Amino acid sequence: MKNYFMKHLQIIFAMLFVSMMVSAIHAQTIKITGTVTDDTGMTVIGAAIKVKGSNKGTVTDIDGNYKLKVDQNDRVLVFSYMGLRTQNVAIKNRTKIDVVMSTDSKMLEDVVVIGYGSVRKKEVTGAVAQIKSDDISKYVTADLGNALQGQVSGVNVVAGSGEPGEGSQILIRGISSVSGSNTPLYVVDGVPQEGDPRLSTNEIQSIDVLKDAASCAIYGTRGAAGVILITTKQGKSGKMAISLNTSYGIQHVDNTMPLLNAEEQTYADILKFYNLQGVSYDEANLNLRKLTSNFYSDEDYLSKVFNNDAAVQNYSLNLSGGNKTTKYNVTAGWYDADGVIINSNFQRFNTRANVAYSKDRLTINASLSLSSEDRNRAAGSMINSALRYNPTRGKIDLSGNSDFELANGNELSSLQSLVAAFSSIDKEHRDVSSSNFNLQYRLAQGLQFSSRLGLSYIHSRRQKFSPSYKVYLSDGEDKTDPTKSYSMMINADRMSLSYDAGLTYKKTLGKNHLTAMAVVTTERYKFNGFTAGRQGIINNQINVINGGSINPSASSADNYVNTLFGSIGRLQYDWDGRYLISASLRCDGSSKFAKENRWGYFPSVSTAWNVADEAFWKPLRSTINSFKLRGSYGTTGNQNFDAYSAAASIVSGYDAVLSNNGTKSVQYGSAMDTYANPTVKWETTKQINIGFDMGMLDNRITVSAEYYRSDKSDMLFPIVPANSSGTFNNVIMNIGNMVNKGVELSVGYRDNWSGVKWGSNFTFSTNENEITKINGLGGYTMTDDSGLIIGSKDYSQCTAIAEGYEAGAFFLYKTNGVIKNDEQLTAYKKIVPTAKLGDLRYIDTNNDGKISNLDRTYCGSGLPDYEIGYNFDASYHNFDFSMNWYAALGHEIMNGAKAVAYSEGRAKGLLYQWSPSNTNSDIPSYRGNAKSDENYRGYTDYWLEKGDYLRLKNVTLGYTLPKSISRKLSISSLRFYLTGQNLLTFTEYTGYDPEVGGSIKNRGLDKGNYPVSAMYIIGANINF
Repeated sequence: MKNYFMKHLQIIFAMLFVSMMVSAIHAQTIKITGTVTDDTGMTVIGAAIKVKGSNKGTVTDIDGNYKLKVDQNDRVLVFSYMGLRTQNVAIKNRTKIDVVMSTDSKMLEDVVVIGYGSVRKKEVTGAVAQIKSDDISKYVTADLGNALQGQVSGVNVVAGSGEPGEGSQILIRGISSVSGSNTPLYVVDGVPQEGDPRLSTNEIQSIDVLKDAASCAIYGTRGAAGVILITTKQGKSGKMAISLNTSYGIQHVDNTMPLLNAEEQTYADILKFYNLQGVSYDEANLNLRKLTSNFYSDEDYLSKVFNNDAAVQNYSLNLSGGNKTTKYNVTAGWYDADGVIINSNFQRFNTRANVAYSKDRLTINASLSLSSEDRNRAAGSMINSALRYNPTRGKIDLSGNSDFELANGNELSSLQSLVAAFSSIDKEHRDVSSSNFNLQYRLAQGLQFSSRLGLSYIHSRRQKFSPSYKVYLSDGEDKTDPTKSYSMMINADRMSLSYDAGLTYKKTLGKNHLTAMAVVTTERYKFNGFTAGRQGIINNQINVINGGSINPSASSADNYVNTLFGSIGRLQYDWDGRYLISASLRCDGSSKFAKENRWGYFPSVSTAWNVADEAFWKPLRSTINSFKLRGSYGTTGNQNFDAYSAAASIVSGYDAVLSNNGTKSVQYGSAMDTYANPTVKWETTKQINIGFDMGMLDNRITVSAEYYRSDKSDMLFPIVPANSSGTFNNVIMNIGNMVNKGVELSVGYRDNWSGVKWGSNFTFSTNENEITKINGLGGYTMTDDSGLIIGSKDYSQCTAIAEGYEAGAFFLYKTNGVIKNDEQLTAYKKIVPTAKLGDLRYIDTNNDGKISNLDRTYCGSGLPDYEIGYNFDASYHNFDFSMNWYAALGHEIMNGAKAVAYSEGRAKGLLYQWSPSNTNSDIPSYRGNAKSDENYRGYTDYWLEKGDYLRLKNVTLGYTLPKSISRKLSISSLRFYLTGQNLLTFTEYTGYDPEVGGSIKNRGLDKGNYPVSAMYIIGANINF
């Protein structure tokens, strides 16, 4: 019995021993270390490493290193990071595992921001495009629009000018309004903005552009011009990461306007005397030499306008980090650019702090941003003023601190213009502060409450100062005009407050996915401003308002308070990710309209079909990985016109002298200044969109294409009342309809060839704009474009509104060369009896035997028919290269700088004008400026040129130090780069720059605009 017991006891102990040994083996752990880098060699901070099938894991530190203990029987580690391809790596008893994570282009675009939410790209049903921070951070610019040009099909970006601090004009799918603003609605971190928020590119994480009306309808009244959603940089979990970017560059612009020197000017003036008086050349020369002004100073003031090698500096610092519950991101930047035209400069300091807190059911996001800008503006007439001044006149002190002597009064205007352009001060200071608080709370499974409060405040102060100076004629007559010197201050304050709150419900039942949203929102915009000044400056060293001695003035700006209230409902449904539909309705009320027409309703519906998910697509899936068809229809509104336009206004100052029993007295009076129009209503846009998205060859090739058509009805347009009405101010009325239609295409390709990682993206877009109906306005109506030649508006207006043509089209007098012989003169005198040899021949287009306004005819516009963008990037080991090309085709430009040079008798081409000794010339005889002679007026096609151009917008070559060297320097990475912007431009346009922006009425009118300059930059990116 005892042996039996001992035997079984031994068996039990043996079993316990084996069990303990097995447990010990299973409990044995392995310590694994390693480094995670991306495919550019940079360490990945915060990458997640997890044991597959368990909860064990860790994240990489600030150097990309990690440590992880695993059990001996663990087999696979999973490495993941947002924007990089997830990798499964077998352990195989290794204790050190280094991983290189490659970029996942599909992942980068996986989450797309839409109005009041976000979706996976696969679930997008509308026309939405996304740009990441890497795509815009390559540009050294103070203007976000400049970095967007050519990046997104259907988004037309044109520089307002090349002046530092100037914003771009952005059109999304064409013109949205012929009279109001065409600026898209900007939404920053969910908060709608009033106009361009002027963010620095270093603040931005991503940009999502909503192009079709179905996507924009969620913003109702403000979505007609498209929507640009900006997401600022957010914090990431992990130790604090520090990134510093710095760059320095110089700018250059070519002087392409050939002018007459003093000797050539004298010859041209002799021809002018001959053309005007019909005297011999010798007599004309004698008359010219009698003028005391001609003592040949031979000064080229145009060359003094430009400031080549102007410096531009850009610095930005980013701090980011956090833990599981709290994350933060702090950004600060400094931008400083001198202009290539004297007296222009722009400086901006910006900072933004974003904090996110998330625990259990609660998520809070808060941000605060501040920016301060200082801008010195060059005189708008700088180039034209320098063009006008005659080189045969005496040298002048352009500081405005000396007296001037003129031979005659005819020189006074050009002198005053030149001195004012060079010596005036125009500086602006702008402070912007904004805050955003967003709260989300999960009420129940699938049900979430969200609320957002946004507040922004903008204060701007602009000072304009023109110094005093004395002007005398050679006979001693004092021609000084004290009203030409002044000090003026313009002060403005803008405040905006927005609040929205709503519920979102998500439910999944099998393959059915439903999302419902209901939101109420309110926005309030307030503006206050005033202008004050005095003329007659006594001492140029005192440039404040009190330095003036005469004509004090003070007036309020167009102060206003606008309020918007909206309610939004949206329903999104998809079945198995294959069939998707989204429908929304927004109801908006705006205080800009009278009560009868205050409310507008903006519905939309969009649908998509992921065809590649179908079983029948399986044979094609290895080649065409994804294929989605999309269609949408939506409506948006437009209220972009001045506040209180629907109401009448009464102003004082209409005084009268009345007589009572022979006694006269001044009676103070008021009068109605603007007529009320309570019937004005919403301008409405209805748009259809059809498109597809496709990915091929493991998504190395991606293709997106769209066709759209938008119909605008009840367009808001300012109508000028008849003079007999007693008021001269415009009345806003709904007067017509307009159509925009076009095609958009985007093609991308990414690959890796023998260690060379490269990618490219091609964008192509067309837009056809047509005004289809104008109520009560026959023929064409000229816009208030102020004229191609400054100071000669009546003789140089060019743009018009007319049925059947695009908004802001050129309606010009067509010409047919120069009258070169008596036979041509005899024929032309039947139309213009006063014609002379050498005159420019206008064409009688309506064949009524005379030249009149009825002979103006359509001659194109400044809106391009086609836009093309091409982006390329590549990397090999530690080197990287990128470039961006942009082309605009099919539009025209009116060369105003050339027109001014000829109209003022300064263009070098006048040496070759028609004369009895040069009868084959195609250059008309010069007899005076646009006001006095028809040969060089600004409203003819003589100044019309093709505006097509192709530009290398950006090219960058970078080098990142090897990691071994970076570690010795105690940094994560260090990259140096060389960048060129606007280095090459291919165009037939003869002006300074073919990129001519402006409002709709000024698009394509080059009035001596500030040109876009080439820039040469060196910089460095440092990560700690």
